[in-house]
Amino acid sequence: MKTHATKHLYKIAEVSDIAAILTFEKQVTGSNKGDDNDLLQFLTGPSGYGGLCFEKRLVRNNALIGLILFDIYHDRSEIVVRELLVHPLFRRQGIATALIEKVQFLCDENHFRAVARVPETCLPVHLFFRSINWKCDKVLKQFFAPLDAYRFRSPTRPPLFKNTNITTFET
Repeated sequence: MKTHATKHLYKIAEVSDIAAILTFEKQVTGSNKGDDNDLLQFLTGPSGYGGLCFEKRLVRNNALIGLILFDIYHDRSEIVVRELLVHPLFRRQGIATALIEKVQFLCDENHFRAVARVPETCLPVHLFFRSINWKCDKVLKQFFAPLDAYRFRSPTRPPLFKNTNITTFET
């Protein structure tokens, strides 16, 4: 039986990763949604978490290829995906699925549901969430003013994700 070599590494975002996250965000989206103070406040706040994905051979260069930022709301038993980004050169390789799988694992452990709010203009993201069996259950008017958002929810019984080629590592 052949085993596939793990190509990607995952770690929890820390304050020391802020510069890399902001650089990656600008590289992928063309702009920063906030500054380092916003990100610092998010990562050190009571509900903010992030996951970073690195190409195994590029990890020494701190070269991010994927990023997920999410809030955990214990009072609502909900995890809200705030941002999911994959570097254009690494898209369609299971990176976003692997990052969502990490969030789904947290949901399964804590009996939570995950949600994501996606701008109406982001068709590829809509299609991605549909492909992993998340359902759009609500339109949020003017959520990203002036754009509407679609709220996607993780399945009640999440499917098992296989062969994501991602491992956790310690810093």
